[in-house]
Amino acid sequence: MRLFGTDGIRGKSAEFPFGDYELSIIGKAIAETAVRDKGIILIIRDTRESGLRIQKALAKGISDAGCKTVFGGVMPTPAASYLVKKKKFGAAIVISASHNPYEDNGIKIFNSSGHNLNDSISENIEK
Repeated sequence: MRLFGTDGIRGKSAEFPFGDYELSIIGKAIAETAVRDKGIILIIRDTRESGLRIQKALAKGISDAGCKTVFGGVMPTPAASYLVKKKKFGAAIVISASHNPYEDNGIKIFNSSGHNLNDSISENIEK
């Protein structure tokens, strides 16, 4: 099953792949695949109810991979791209489904340069 769409991972926040176990594995895969040298990953989110739970589950996986997490709270998506470069984070994760229905959510990942992940890295995270 393909996780990544045109702009990250999206879906119903109460369904696969948004279970706590799956999110933990995704967090670990992000840390192991998209971050070098056990860096720090910034996580920001929108105001959807599921955001805090998703954030916590991703952070568990990130920690399991030996990386640290900084929670930035509620911020707009472009803040992740800016902050990941400005503060020299290893990556940034945005938990948001932007204009999709409230019961949806998504995970968008930025590399340390503030850009979307390339297809190769996204495919490695899926594996």
